Amino acid sequence: MSLLEPPTAPPRARRDPPQHRESRRRPAIFGGYDDLGSYAAAFDEMFDRKGEVRAPYRGIHAELAPTDSGELEARAEALGRAFIDQGITFSLSGQERPFPLDLVPRVISAAEWSRLERGITQRVVALERFLDDIYGDQQILRDRVIPRRLVTSCEHFHRPAAGISPPNGVRIHVAGIDLVRDAQGTFRVLEDNLRSPSGVSYVMENRRTMARVFPNLFATHRVRAVGDYASHLLRALRNAAATNEADPTVVVLTPGPFNSAYFEHSLLARQMGVELVEGRDLFCRDNVVYMRTTDGERQVDVIYRRIDDDFLDPLQFRPDSVLGVAGLLNAARAGNVAISSAVGNGVGDDKLVYTYVPTIIKYYLGEKPVLPNVDTLRCWLDEERTEVLDRITELVIKPVEGSGGYGIVFGPTASERELTAVRRKIENDPRGWIAQPVVQLSTVPTKVGDELVPRHVDLRPFAVNDGNEVWVLPGGLTRVALTEGSLVVNSSQGGGSKDTWVLASRSSAGERELGAPRPARAGRATAAAQGGPAAAAGGDAVVLARNAEALYWIGRYVERADDTARILDVTVHQLLEDSSADPDQASRVLLQVLGITPPDATLDLWSLTDLVAFSRGLPGACSIVDAISAARENARSAREVTSSDMWECLNTTYNALAERERAARRLGPHLFFSFIESRAAMFAGLADSTLSRDDGYRFLVLGRALERVDMTVRLLLSRAGDSPSSPAWVTVLRSAGAHDTYLRAYRGVLDAKRVVEFMLLDRLFPRSVYYSLKLAEHSLDELMHRPHSRVGATAEAVRLLGRARSELEFIGPGVLLDSLEKRLAGLQATCREAGDAVAQQYFHSAPWVAWSDAGHQGASVIEEGEI
Repeated sequence: MSLLEPPTAPPRARRDPPQHRESRRRPAIFGGYDDLGSYAAAFDEMFDRKGEVRAPYRGIHAELAPTDSGELEARAEALGRAFIDQGITFSLSGQERPFPLDLVPRVISAAEWSRLERGITQRVVALERFLDDIYGDQQILRDRVIPRRLVTSCEHFHRPAAGISPPNGVRIHVAGIDLVRDAQGTFRVLEDNLRSPSGVSYVMENRRTMARVFPNLFATHRVRAVGDYASHLLRALRNAAATNEADPTVVVLTPGPFNSAYFEHSLLARQMGVELVEGRDLFCRDNVVYMRTTDGERQVDVIYRRIDDDFLDPLQFRPDSVLGVAGLLNAARAGNVAISSAVGNGVGDDKLVYTYVPTIIKYYLGEKPVLPNVDTLRCWLDEERTEVLDRITELVIKPVEGSGGYGIVFGPTASERELTAVRRKIENDPRGWIAQPVVQLSTVPTKVGDELVPRHVDLRPFAVNDGNEVWVLPGGLTRVALTEGSLVVNSSQGGGSKDTWVLASRSSAGERELGAPRPARAGRATAAAQGGPAAAAGGDAVVLARNAEALYWIGRYVERADDTARILDVTVHQLLEDSSADPDQASRVLLQVLGITPPDATLDLWSLTDLVAFSRGLPGACSIVDAISAARENARSAREVTSSDMWECLNTTYNALAERERAARRLGPHLFFSFIESRAAMFAGLADSTLSRDDGYRFLVLGRALERVDMTVRLLLSRAGDSPSSPAWVTVLRSAGAHDTYLRAYRGVLDAKRVVEFMLLDRLFPRSVYYSLKLAEHSLDELMHRPHSRVGATAEAVRLLGRARSELEFIGPGVLLDSLEKRLAGLQATCREAGDAVAQQYFHSAPWVAWSDAGHQGASVIEEGEI
């Protein structure tokens, strides 16, 4: 008899006869359900087998039924635009891609969720005990409940993790349990994710965006909220602290902006109010972990790592890793830092170990699993491997170490060549493969084209263990296979997502609903309430050196784009207005001032605009598009220290560049320049109104001020060779937006001396050199004169800027135009030297250097093996 019965089609009696379906006419928007095709065997979560709407979906169905295709498309576009504007993406092969959000939510009743919650909690508790056991006494192996070889042959069983006891006994701080619903409507566990399960950021952002686009739906449903996930996670991380600090320092460790889940890392750090660090931001000394900040080193107590074990510590694992921190495991073993989730957790989510989880639950808890597994054949067992090879055309073959939907072979649709290849792989590495029946994942209506059609979905609920209880986020990430007939829901394989609603029960007052008051923002303020007087002491938050550098350059690049647009706008306008002007000569003067190497060909208005505004990757220079792109990339790498409004402003500006360029080529460049100027002004206003006046803000202002000095000097240099009475001096004022202010200050008298005096010395105009130098000095002064700050190379920056300001302030009368070019060149040099001094003092994040490159080779690596 077969160890795994082949899947059978549901009895025909359970399907609606075609004439019965036709007699019960669905609304036109659900036209995709008229011919179910391959979806007929699946359990549909909105409609039962008779075509009736299931109870949890009745309100949504009533809302969608009268919707026409035009309104449906408009709402879908609103969802997509919101995601693009906010930069809600995942990265694939280093490229940012939007994660499509479908507009029909998935709904789970309160009773159904209660069972799922119990099953997930049971599973996490059992796996927690299992991991603690195998890295400790190994009682389950000694009792031969599961084979020792099962554990020791697992790629994620790490000997260096032995003997590292989590401070509060928790190894699984966050778990993501993947669930599927079979043709009978039964939820089954497909796999466990105990290392760094991703996707919770999309759960929160999906809800926020859906509430904006479909407010009517939320007004008529009691949907449990998901926005407090970060508060639960922060509590779990603080409880895990290895030290006795009342206010432990928690960080999120990310591989960096090119990781597929970087958006999530940044969002969680921002919502918890903690630092998002890369490996180069941390270092170990005397078995203590520190992070590099602008105010010196600061000890780290808890690391929520989103880096795989192999890359976490080059002393213990891969010596070529540039993502981790050398010595981290020794610090954890010494009890000086807690790592969340614990190193070696991958044993618990191994796909072969998964098949033994029901046994693990019974062994540790004495209970039957609340949630069953998907039936699975284990190729490492001879009898089951034989069955897999005999029935390979009926089964789904999965690599044990596979992820993201890669490497899966669907037997019923695979080619003979694919089947031959996977047979060979199974025979060569039986431990590396499992097989399962084709589970017809449940379906939920999904927008495809201009109607709603069935598409397969799965569910990843998230559980947080704080040492006192396991809390399960109501709902989770529903992934949907957008391709017709596909059972692969992974984002990397073309999948999308849905907002997952858990309906609140009428009887429970403890289930917080959407719209109820939210807890205070997690971070130092919340920590004060949790951590006592020490946590409430407060003070300026430190800034990572890497983030300080990013903010500094955001300030510079946005200002550079703005000033370049202003200068180019006035120049183009002058060339259009003055037919006697030589476009080639004027263009070359401007390019020289901006540091752009002019081409050999003759220049005109359009070639100048192309070069200065739209070109990309200018050697040694920066176009407007380059400047906006660079500002956005810096903001992307430091999203947790910029406000959401600032990020959205930069991101939408960046996303609109291509469209604005096309419009400029049709309608003229002025609209593009005006767009850049208005967006730069918006960004500056948002920074001033949404950032705390801490070190991060000071670095942003410092960068803006130094860039403004440099650009104003460049603007004056463009006219330095003109005669004092030349009418071209007015272009300087117009380029700086100073024309009207100047006329009021000087009663309409316009000459070179007064223009230079105003642009260099005016104490009130924000683009004057004096004002900008004073602002830069003030920012540096605030950075320096604080308790525990260190005076080093920053004093050099203050000296340089102060000397330049003093020379301007006390310049003799009547000599302002004398040696003007030399004076302006000196100011440019001062800006460069001051920037170098600031970088030397503050921007001291470590470079990307692999441990093996530093001379430490494989001898430092502890080989894995049986304990």
